Amino acid sequence: MKRRRLMAALLLPVLPALPVSPAMATLPPGERDRIEQLLAGMERETGVQFERNGRRVSGRDAARFLRAKWGRYGEGVDSAEAFIDRIASRSSTTGRPYRVCPVGGECVEAGPWLRRRLARLAGIEPTTLGFGDRSADSVHDIAKRVKTIHKA
Repeated sequence: MKRRRLMAALLLPVLPALPVSPAMATLPPGERDRIEQLLAGMERETGVQFERNGRRVSGRDAARFLRAKWGRYGEGVDSAEAFIDRIASRSSTTGRPYRVCPVGGECVEAGPWLRRRLARLAGIEPTTLGFGDRSADSVHDIAKRVKTIHKA
């Protein structure tokens, strides 16, 4: 019994860092942390709701769903940007884009919104993109800058 307690005490702090699925295990160093930071930010977000297939949920519920989806369908996701593109931007069932809906504001597609969040995590303030701006070129440029900074 003492041995089990000792093992539990040693492993418990390490468990959150262990990969949840084989798909998550194939990520390059640092990319899983970037994705987890993005999801943790969603969990803390109180001023918005996340819409999936017409149903709105809290940031916490959205992050929980995206983690589960990542675990099931995340093979080939090799970066935070790929996570946004393949897992967090649209429904794999209906193809409809996920949306972020600020309280009292207009909903925007989740993909560009998440890319802006990722840029902020990297210390880049995407001032050229307003909350409702859907400029794919600007979002793409930010993603390239984030990747460049992250590699440095």
